Amino acid sequence: MPAPIRPVLLATLTWLAATTAAAVPVIPPFAEARAERHRIWRERLDEAEAARRAGDPERAAGLYRDVIGAGEHAGDGTLLVARAVDGLADVLRETGRPDEAEPLYRRAALLWERLLGADQPRLAVSLHHLGLVLSALGRDDEARVELHRALTIWDAAGPPGASGAEATRSALRALDARAAASAHGPATGTR
Repeated sequence: MPAPIRPVLLATLTWLAATTAAAVPVIPPFAEARAERHRIWRERLDEAEAARRAGDPERAAGLYRDVIGAGEHAGDGTLLVARAVDGLADVLRETGRPDEAEPLYRRAALLWERLLGADQPRLAVSLHHLGLVLSALGRDDEARVELHRALTIWDAAGPPGASGAEATRSALRALDARAAASAHGPATGTR
């Protein structure tokens, strides 16, 4: 048996023996460690969001990266990691770095969809922001696809999704206006 598996197996067997022998439930050590890890991540996420509100995007980005790195190291694709990926993408978008934000929004959307389902407003938020980033990069056709995906989710959500739906419709109108303006070319004067 490989050495790294032995401590986990020993802890599990010890826990099993304790729970069958004791009348009170015992939390397995690995569950305690996971709960503690998630508590620390929640604290870092709260700090990151406070740093964003305080106008310190670099500190916020560092805290989001800490949670993402810890989640990857632990092999943990939880809602907390999805929140950190999404938060880091927001910071990058807000600081004018859409090229760096795009892959993070794609990753966040995949995590939200896997963890919450394809019809969740949280997914629509990420798709909306992905559409904005793609538009900023001049990739309007891709932006439309993601914005329409977001709009479908918002519309299905009913009244709770109304403000998100309106923001997405507004972004789609802006794309249409830009396309119409470029189709007509630059205005030329007549003499």
